[in-house]
Amino acid sequence: MHPLLKLLLTPLLLLVYAFVLTPVALVVRLFHDPLRRDPDPGATTYWSTPGVTSRRTGR
Repeated sequence: MHPLLKLLLTPLLLLVYAFVLTPVALVVRLFHDPLRRDPDPGATTYWSTPGVTSRRTGR
């Protein structure tokens, strides 16, 4: 790899990460919880057995 390209690529990727990926991730977290941590008042436990479909997530 050309030394000048290597020198410029790191700050460029840092800028893309800081000004593109981070704001997108923050906006997504405002409208969607990726862990689906919504409380279920009727649940006696939140334990899920591996391989069994969950009523809450449909998986």
